[in-house]
Amino acid sequence: MRRLLPYLVILFFACVPLWLKDQYFLHTLVVSGIFILAALSLNLLLGYTGQLSLGHVAFFGIGAYVSALTTLGFEVTLFGHTFVHGQWPAVVGLVLGTIIAGLCGYIIGRLSFRVRGAYFVIVTVSFAEVTRLVALNWVELTNG
Repeated sequence: MRRLLPYLVILFFACVPLWLKDQYFLHTLVVSGIFILAALSLNLLLGYTGQLSLGHVAFFGIGAYVSALTTLGFEVTLFGHTFVHGQWPAVVGLVLGTIIAGLCGYIIGRLSFRVRGAYFVIVTVSFAEVTRLVALNWVELTNG
């Protein structure tokens, strides 16, 4: 029963949108779930390793941008070449956003876990700021 309980909880939360008719309440639950995941990720990093990350939310942003761009489609011009991407299903966008955010997290994690203390905080804040600036200034892809 102990091994079955997590799967039942996941199944329950996956079925909640089918039961709810109020869009506001559903939106509130989705936003709450996102903040719960952000708090769990901060707890994992700070609680188990003792490292304070002020930039781990950037990975949520990367995953959200990738998911939104693959779901809605985009057209971007790089170095004189135009790349057009059509719309894909939302599940594909979710999986691709998770993979890309995880890959970015792995790369930044490999680089930043070599430092400790205040230097780790500086590296993570710098990464979050670079991510914010790229999202804000790369208007052709992110629409600002």
